[in-house]
Amino acid sequence: MMPLRMRVLFVADKDARTPLSQDLRSKVMSVIGEKGNDIEILEIGSDDVVPCLGCLLCVLRVAERHGLCVSTDTVAEFNSRIGDFDLVCFFGPVIFGQFSSTMKSVVEKTQTNRMLRSRFVIAIGYGDDIRDEELETFFDIYRKHLGKADVLHTLFPARVEVFASRSLEETDALCAQLERVL
Repeated sequence: MMPLRMRVLFVADKDARTPLSQDLRSKVMSVIGEKGNDIEILEIGSDDVVPCLGCLLCVLRVAERHGLCVSTDTVAEFNSRIGDFDLVCFFGPVIFGQFSSTMKSVVEKTQTNRMLRSRFVIAIGYGDDIRDEELETFFDIYRKHLGKADVLHTLFPARVEVFASRSLEETDALCAQLERVL
């Protein structure tokens, strides 16, 4: 059961602002905020994230590293505080069926954090020109990798909701769905 009032971490790609993203972000923040939730916003750009090195130390040394990345960047700073939040919301553009490279790095670097396991995660993608196939891929990737297939990432949360918007009309429908899951 979700707490009545949640601490929310809203992680957004600061390099990818469009009229659609600004409208969507404003409406999503309104939906989250109207419930009286405390929201902390973290804007992340490509210069703030060191891409995953693929060393697997976050996985192989989970006991000593608690699933944290060896690279020190903005993600490492907030990753150690994920346990302070009830809900983590990833917000970024969908490019070729995935989040942008910046947001993809953020998601990858947080998915092994043991504290995230008991959290509620929302992934919200956007883009004016997302094709149907790309949208299906986005939903498939983030549903599987964010909890729907525990075989892949056993440390990632069991409760994940994925949303996407390609237009102002879809934004309104997305917000209505978001209200129901919060």
